[in-house]
Amino acid sequence: MIRLAMIGTQGRAQDWLTTAWNHSRSLNTWIQMILITFVAAPLFADSPPLSDLRLDDDSGMLESDQFAWQTKPLYVEPPTLDSSDRPNPIVTRLPDPKPTSSPQPQRWRSGESVPARLASSFVHPADQNGWTPDSGQSKDPSFHVGDVLSHLSADATPGETTLQLETPWWRQHQSELIDNRRQPMQISLDQLIQMALENSAQIRVYEKTPQIRHTAVAEAYSAFDWTQFLDSKWQDISDPVGSTLTVGGNGTRFLDNNIQSNIGVRRRNEHGGELEVNQRFGHQNTNSRFFIPNDQGTARLTLGYTQPLMRGRGTTYNRSLIVLASIDAQRATDEYQRQLQQHLLEIARAYWTLYLERSTLTQKVSLYLKSLQNEQQLRERQAIDAQRSQLVQATAAVESRKSDLIRARAAVQNAETKLRALINAPGLDENSEIIPLDVPTLESFSPDLTSEFSTAIQNRPEIQAAIKEIQAACVRTKMAKHEMLPVLDLVTETYVSGLQGNSQVGDAWLDQFRVGAPSYTIGLEWEVAVGRRAASANLRRRQLESIQLSEKYRSTLELVKAEVEVAVREVVTSYRELAAKDRARQAAIVEAETLEARWRTLGGRDNNASQLFESLISAQSRVTEAEHEVSTALLTYSLSLINLRHANGTLMQMTFE
Repeated sequence: MIRLAMIGTQGRAQDWLTTAWNHSRSLNTWIQMILITFVAAPLFADSPPLSDLRLDDDSGMLESDQFAWQTKPLYVEPPTLDSSDRPNPIVTRLPDPKPTSSPQPQRWRSGESVPARLASSFVHPADQNGWTPDSGQSKDPSFHVGDVLSHLSADATPGETTLQLETPWWRQHQSELIDNRRQPMQISLDQLIQMALENSAQIRVYEKTPQIRHTAVAEAYSAFDWTQFLDSKWQDISDPVGSTLTVGGNGTRFLDNNIQSNIGVRRRNEHGGELEVNQRFGHQNTNSRFFIPNDQGTARLTLGYTQPLMRGRGTTYNRSLIVLASIDAQRATDEYQRQLQQHLLEIARAYWTLYLERSTLTQKVSLYLKSLQNEQQLRERQAIDAQRSQLVQATAAVESRKSDLIRARAAVQNAETKLRALINAPGLDENSEIIPLDVPTLESFSPDLTSEFSTAIQNRPEIQAAIKEIQAACVRTKMAKHEMLPVLDLVTETYVSGLQGNSQVGDAWLDQFRVGAPSYTIGLEWEVAVGRRAASANLRRRQLESIQLSEKYRSTLELVKAEVEVAVREVVTSYRELAAKDRARQAAIVEAETLEARWRTLGGRDNNASQLFESLISAQSRVTEAEHEVSTALLTYSLSLINLRHANGTLMQMTFE
């Protein structure tokens, strides 16, 4: 390709030949120079002679003292040749006089149409300063991205918000069996979700977590349960005597046989106090002369109560572990809902992916049948006007599209396998073919960002879990503040006792209530750690955790808001994209039908027929690609609606409506 900034007509013929030879020595250059001489030369009668021209080393432009030139493209189509002899496209450039000073960058004008403005902006890949795409220099194009996008938004017609699409032709093939050896199972998305809730192994894994966490609540309540205890002890003592007062007389060893049994109950109440009631029974016999009566039976009934006055008092502190366990169980429920919604979202995606793959397979089958029809017609016309090269092209297209069918069929089977793995239903085995009953919706929906975000705040499990984490942090902080207090306990105890000889333990137990009066004890216990460093560190840690969880809550809000904003935007964008994809499909169909009609009626063995058939094959492929893009756009719009329900936390409500 030759790029000439300006060509003048004044000069001798050898100057033209010399200039062309210096630029290139190829045959294409000679053809270009001949075309320039006889086509472009009459347009430049006033141009300076070649002797007045000079080459600018920086820009590579031809210049003169009188003019500086801006170029515009002129595309000169070469004569139609056979594909083997077809030369490269010839591109020459016509000069356009301009002032020597550089013009100011152009801006958009109000009311100017986008196509017209774009056309005027890209009249040539080289700008006024001599920049070209091949120069390696960075240059901003003369347009503003925001202006273009604003024009596109302004050009959006109201019809795109109430789109009326024809029912896609491939929808009627959705209910057809792909493999006749299997049994059809036509099923809707709601039915699959219900089957997943009943049979999915992964959902069963998720639902066990809240059940496990709820056991901690009962465990926390158990701190206030009654506790029974029993202890017995037998002692057989044989100690040397160091005093005559121990056993009396001349005894050298002290012998003591003693058995003690203690039985009772204790309980800590929600105020922090601990109550204990125990009954002790005993029997003792020694060789001491001073142990009277011998074979003593004893009984003692004791009632004790200890009440914290500072650290450990109050229902708020003593029920804190119950509150924390309840919050943790609720967080587990929120996490279960999040995991369940995510799993159901995966089922919905797999369901619509299966629908898309079946649609793609149907479209590729249609393209394959068109290729067979083209090949068959060429075979019938081979003896008349069809070229062998056309038949080879048709056969290659058939084989290529046959391989596409193999891959498309495997994609359908893979989608079914993934759907079965997510549901785990006994009826969904390899002997059944899953056929989607639901079809993508075409109804327009315009969500409001503010209302959707408000709904998300009320329903998103992540936000609810973050709030509960803050609540738990506040409870732990209050506990840490309470534990900064010293220990000050009120200790009280009272008891009654009885004693009888001759091993009369029963009579001793009765004497507890009929002989003597109760004994009692009352006192205070004080304890505090010097410096209280452990309690202070614990309080500081809880305060920092509260600050951290507050920031985490803010971060969660921002993330949820971003997800909702993206989901809302995707709903609107995917619907507009669907309209654009459908228009592109209709244009591709018109192109393919036009080329097919021309090819079937053209006939002949010339190069135009061969090129036309090649264009027809490409156009048919583009139709299939456009149909696939429409199917994908339908799927994207349906999934965007589901993603919006997932983003605002109402996916479960949609499932059970």
